Amino acid sequence: MALFATVFDGRTNLGLVRYYAAETALRLEGTLAEMKTRGPDEGGEGDQLSSDFQSSAVEALDKLF
Repeated sequence: MALFATVFDGRTNLGLVRYYAAETALRLEGTLAEMKTRGPDEGGEGDQLSSDFQSSAVEALDKLF
């Protein structure tokens, strides 16, 4: 699972945000798919996040919003 967030203000052109977000999402999809095919010694799925990653991520998001 991945979370991709874009933060911008009212001065930003929404069309540009959508364009760059779509382009970035495609690139991330390719990168994540490549990572999934790698073995643990290559930095693939075998590398697990620390056990407190979820709570740390939630705290960081709460601070942003």
